[in-house]
Amino acid sequence: MFLTFARLVDEAAGPRAAVAFTVGIRGLTYALLVCCMAGFWRWGEANAGVPFAAAISAATAAAAAVATDRVPFP
Repeated sequence: MFLTFARLVDEAAGPRAAVAFTVGIRGLTYALLVCCMAGFWRWGEANAGVPFAAAISAATAAAAAVATDRVPFP
């Protein structure tokens, strides 16, 4: 079995704290993804124009969807 931070929190503070910890970590991860997409958009817009920035943002969103298993195909 893998040792994760959520498991450590579960063992140390109980299941409710582990759920709160997991929700917090997922929220921070989502916020980081949004910041990265905004940065990629700004970089693409400054260096190659809006169509390139849109392509980078779409690719980042697609990669995030695949990484988090939020795609409708296996």
